[in-house]
Amino acid sequence: MKKGIIVCAFPATGKTTAISQAMELGIIACDSDSEDHHWIDRSLPREEREERPEWMRHYLEHLQDATSKNDFVFASTHDVVRDALVANGVPFVVVYPTREQKEEFLSRVRNRSTGLCGKFGLSLLTKMWDTWLEQMECQVSCGRVVLQDKQYLVDVLDDIKEEGEKIRK
Repeated sequence: MKKGIIVCAFPATGKTTAISQAMELGIIACDSDSEDHHWIDRSLPREEREERPEWMRHYLEHLQDATSKNDFVFASTHDVVRDALVANGVPFVVVYPTREQKEEFLSRVRNRSTGLCGKFGLSLLTKMWDTWLEQMECQVSCGRVVLQDKQYLVDVLDDIKEEGEKIRK
């Protein structure tokens, strides 16, 4: 049985690319978006969506199950998810950029077509940059990897693995 690592990676760190490149490296990884678990019908506009009952419990079960099949499980960075992981004693690693990388990350969002993208994505990342980074920097009971200039998840998989092993001890 695998003992994969749950990774809460900041937007635009390269989760989709890491998954596709991981196979070439002999690594199995998956992206597990909490939105797929949170809403009964995700296709509806946000203000019309209905929350799935006990979605967080189901999402945590899904993440833990995914660690038995994957080396890396990329999960939501939402504070409610991280809080639930901590409250349930589920080990995870946060990955985020330095504050000085804001323009680099805004550029990444401008040039992407998945996840946080478009005008909405740029506006949200611009508005929430400092708040989200502060949350990641202050996150307790987890491992952490801080990306340097022009680094993506695929560049730090060994660091994530090392952090994951430390937090399991």
